Amino acid sequence: MKRNFGILLGFFLLLTFAGVSFAQNEPELVYPADHSYLSEKKVRVIGLVPVGQQQVTLAVEGGKIVGGNTLTADKGAFTFIFKLAKGANRISVMKQDGSGATSSLNLFYGSASGDIPSSYVPYRAHESSPELTANCEDCHLFRRQGTPAYNRLKPETTCSTQDCHPDFAQKKYLHGPIGVGSCTGCHNPHGSVQDVFLARKGKALCFSCHSDEGEMFTGKTVHQPVADDDCLSCHDPHQSDVRFQLKSASQEALCGECHGDDRSQHKYLHGPVGTGNCVACHNPHASNHASLLHEQEKDLCFLCHQDRKEEFSRKYVHAPIEEGCGVCHEPHGSETRHQLKSTIDMKGYGQTAPCLSCHMELNPELSRNILNAKVGHKPVREGNCTACHTPHASNFEYQLKAPVQELCFTCHLEMAEVVPKSPYKHGPVATNDCAVCHNVHGEAHTKLLSSDFPADFYTSYATEKYAICFDCHNDTVALDKWSKETQFRNGNRNLHFLHVNRQKGRNCKACHEVHAGNQERHIRENIPFGNKGWSYPIQYTATETGGGCIVGCHRPLEYDRKKAIKY
Repeated sequence: MKRNFGILLGFFLLLTFAGVSFAQNEPELVYPADHSYLSEKKVRVIGLVPVGQQQVTLAVEGGKIVGGNTLTADKGAFTFIFKLAKGANRISVMKQDGSGATSSLNLFYGSASGDIPSSYVPYRAHESSPELTANCEDCHLFRRQGTPAYNRLKPETTCSTQDCHPDFAQKKYLHGPIGVGSCTGCHNPHGSVQDVFLARKGKALCFSCHSDEGEMFTGKTVHQPVADDDCLSCHDPHQSDVRFQLKSASQEALCGECHGDDRSQHKYLHGPVGTGNCVACHNPHASNHASLLHEQEKDLCFLCHQDRKEEFSRKYVHAPIEEGCGVCHEPHGSETRHQLKSTIDMKGYGQTAPCLSCHMELNPELSRNILNAKVGHKPVREGNCTACHTPHASNFEYQLKAPVQELCFTCHLEMAEVVPKSPYKHGPVATNDCAVCHNVHGEAHTKLLSSDFPADFYTSYATEKYAICFDCHNDTVALDKWSKETQFRNGNRNLHFLHVNRQKGRNCKACHEVHAGNQERHIRENIPFGNKGWSYPIQYTATETGGGCIVGCHRPLEYDRKKAIKY
């Protein structure tokens, strides 16, 4: 190290950090710090005097001043080498008239293994040999009138020399003091009680410049390095190739050193994670919100996902929304599109898995139906809950995308063609409630019916086979051959009983449209038959007291409620 660097900071930091004024009224010892512990026998001591004072008198306890106790000041300052004695040492500077002390300096000298009083702080000297031999004017400027200006350095004075710190100021991003060549903004080149000759300890030094950012470092949640007073765990105090003088190759890499880098482990990544921009969501210092988020979770998401914000003003809002988006979405990455969470194995149910992870608890019966259903609704089988439901909010109950019937018609196009134009609609169809008969998630019964109904055209009668019908209709229609429940009678004979309650009975769909039709009582225009798409016209006609039909099942027959027709 060049000799002209040895005394560089002593006066500068006195002004900058210690608040010492150079308009002295009395002599004062300013360097090194009072109550310093030293492990080397010699130390340079620096003091200031009022302008015009030439002679300085010192009193010593314990050690001795090289050259004697009376010194000549030069342009408002004096300096001397002090040879310490083992243990406690005290240096006092006297008033100009030689009377009582105006300033004292307490130093302790001994080995590290010795007993050091708790009031003394270890002092670390910067290259002590040059320090002991350098001259103040080698580095410091003076005004023409002779008034000292020890806070000003000569233009050629620098730390970045071939002999000292040749690699400084070589990277893309420089810390402010480095950029302007002011190493003494943070370091005392003579020495300090702090590591690496810092003028202050930890973040207190950082805050001496970054005072307007102090609020960034306080909050309900504080990043652990900040709590540990360790800015340098993330930032290089001198330079870096990464913005903000981050110590790693990238922001993402720096965060990954503590939090793990699992980007490659996920198929789908949140946008900021994919670009390595952790601070888009997290405050790296402190926050009033969990996980160091900039805002409450939902409000934070809306900063980017503004298109979703309107949804949450709708009538029916998905309950987890109030807790936060993180209930359903992984904020970093997932194996499922949209970063959906899945905490349990749903046997290949895909997107349904994250839904069921909550709904299994909320509605166990529904969840069992979905998982164990012999007949599955196609969107459910494909794991596509959002085919029918909006995951966030809707103006329709159960967060449906549209009113029930309208929603069903988006897939069941044949119904969309028939039902609106039909003058006669089955009760649940007329009230737009498909779910009265169908379990829209999954069932054990054909056509997703919530109860039994025979699939075959011909079948022997049992009441339980027609459970879906008898949930609403009176079963006497099929059990009582003389029932007057309906108008389908020949005299007093119940013709429903005749058609249904027999060994080779017809099911209800043989004659009735179950959704909607063009004839009263939902009587079909054609009878479907067989598995090849065959159908026979019924050719039904109605009279005031009865009616008749011409079908392929039997010869043309009529019935009359007033006067029974003989067959």
